[in-house]
Amino acid sequence: MRHLALLVTLALLPGLAGAIPQYLGDLSDGLPRTGSVAYDGWSNGPTAVDFWSYSGAAGETISLFTRNRAPEGDLLVALYAGTTTRFDDFLATPSFLGTPFDWGGLTGLLQFELAAGATLLQDVLLPVSGSYTLVVGGSGFGPFGPRSIDYEIQTARVPEPGTLSLLAAGVVGLLRLRRG
Repeated sequence: MRHLALLVTLALLPGLAGAIPQYLGDLSDGLPRTGSVAYDGWSNGPTAVDFWSYSGAAGETISLFTRNRAPEGDLLVALYAGTTTRFDDFLATPSFLGTPFDWGGLTGLLQFELAAGATLLQDVLLPVSGSYTLVVGGSGFGPFGPRSIDYEIQTARVPEPGTLSLLAAGVVGLLRLRRG
């Protein structure tokens, strides 16, 4: 009986492991990252889409740079407040008609589709301090189209207007000192 229970547990482990999203890294450092996702990733569960994390503060604005490097196939990108430890299979692409959209206990903040070869720079105002999840997946369904879609993604903190004013005042002060 114990052997049967062990065999059943071992048989179920791959399926259970697939239900837990694996975060590929943290985008908070501003370094560019690359990845590759399945063409029909959103309908294939957590191993066919990429999960990235980001840590931010309430009121902070970040720029999200995304490039679809594939010659064909669209990317679906979604930003959520919070992190997740489980993956609820959509069985279909999430609705991209309205915002906000919530999923898996996370609050949806931003969603877009990016065509093959396209680039998008999007500013996002973070509503709360804490962790965020960025999910990237292909938008195709079935065996048609490319097998994978390569992409590049990067975040950058947008300086606050007060910081820019302070920098400008410092430059003006240095110019006056130089002339005087």
